[in-house]
Amino acid sequence: MLSGSLLRMPEVQRQLKYALIVAVFMLAYIALGYHAQQLNRRYAALADEVQELHTKSLSLSEMRMTATRRSEIISALREHGVTLQESLTPPPVVE
Repeated sequence: MLSGSLLRMPEVQRQLKYALIVAVFMLAYIALGYHAQQLNRRYAALADEVQELHTKSLSLSEMRMTATRRSEIISALREHGVTLQESLTPPPVVE
């Protein structure tokens, strides 16, 4: 057995091609499993990043809405020394 006489047997030599094909398929299966795990980890990291960016987007949107309120704009202008007066008459309607 240690001398390699088993591999010289005609029955084994006929089946050697099939054994090599099975071995190649097993290696491909293992490699694809590792690749799938890597893709799964990457997907989870990207999903976390999307969630974080969504939260940041909501926060920035709320800040923008607060900063563009009429009262906030008027108070910011007063802080910078800009004296503007609001128009008390409504704009004319263009027909």
